[in-house]
Amino acid sequence: MALVPGRCLLGYWLKRAKMSQTELARRIGFSPQVINDYVHNRRTMNLAVAATISAILNCTIEELYKWNTVPFSELKSRQNDE
Repeated sequence: MALVPGRCLLGYWLKRAKMSQTELARRIGFSPQVINDYVHNRRTMNLAVAATISAILNCTIEELYKWNTVPFSELKSRQNDE
């Protein structure tokens, strides 16, 4: 079985840190729309972005998402779709 990111928990971590999406966007040099897309699951963070955000919000990369398990065979087909 493989782990794939499910629902993004960035909104939770922003509230916990008392930080706005706009402030996070400013700190990492992204547009507020990109942060909003992460919060609303329209985009998935790459590893470097997740590491940067987790350092700012004092959480782990793993805590930025709910994680789902899928068979490895399904993982391969998902990668081909991207």
